[in-house]
Amino acid sequence: MRKAAAIAVTAALLASAVPVFASSECGVDPVYDRNTGGTVTTGARVRDIACMEGSVVLTTIPVGERVTIIGETDGWWKVRTASGVVGWVGDWLISPGGDPVISPASSPVVYETAPTVGLIKRLSDAAVYYVVDGKRYAFPNDRVFSTWYANFSAVVVVTEAEVARHPLAGLVTYRPGIRLVKITTDPRVYAVSRYGVLRWITSESAAASLYGSDWNTKVHDIPDAFFVNYLMGSPIASAAEFSVEAEGTTVSVGDNIRPVGFAL
Repeated sequence: MRKAAAIAVTAALLASAVPVFASSECGVDPVYDRNTGGTVTTGARVRDIACMEGSVVLTTIPVGERVTIIGETDGWWKVRTASGVVGWVGDWLISPGGDPVISPASSPVVYETAPTVGLIKRLSDAAVYYVVDGKRYAFPNDRVFSTWYANFSAVVVVTEAEVARHPLAGLVTYRPGIRLVKITTDPRVYAVSRYGVLRWITSESAAASLYGSDWNTKVHDIPDAFFVNYLMGSPIASAAEFSVEAEGTTVSVGDNIRPVGFAL
């Protein structure tokens, strides 16, 4: 009995060593492809993710405007507006029906040459890359992209050969100071610092001091496969050990690319 009690106490101590933070339930439902038209019945905000909390408003669309519905998840339509913006709108704001809308995004100009610095993609897929110094860096998903850009209007469509001419050099990481992150297999929550350095926030009080009482709505999950693109920095035990404002001054993807030989 004493041995069993000792094991139970040890397990409890180990569990308490890592705070378990509650995160948003958004994004857990499956997404289904759709291809139909829709009419805005109430002025709507197009968001970067299918969630009211923690989302970024990409644009607004007025009553009566036609959109193309390209996806669906619980309570949300994924739409493409007439101007080519792609994002999420609550399904109560749009009445589905009719033909898809022809937008500039449906038939973009394909360029032979990529910009020296900027965003590119191929016509054949949705992957977006940041190019600089003759190399390209891939955005792993829309959530990372939305921490750097409000919409996709700056993306230049280039030929397959032009994309291939820029060797893939890595993945773009979350913009520092904007979101909190965690991985799906670990309850610890991290602040993002420059060059993709993650710093574990060791308590909920520190998280609230830095990111507000609604800090848990700002947590994004990083798939395990992408976690290796980040480095582990020192833990944050108090708000004095991290400056959200200072980290947020990194405004360019290029400024956040980790220099060769960088070490903590």
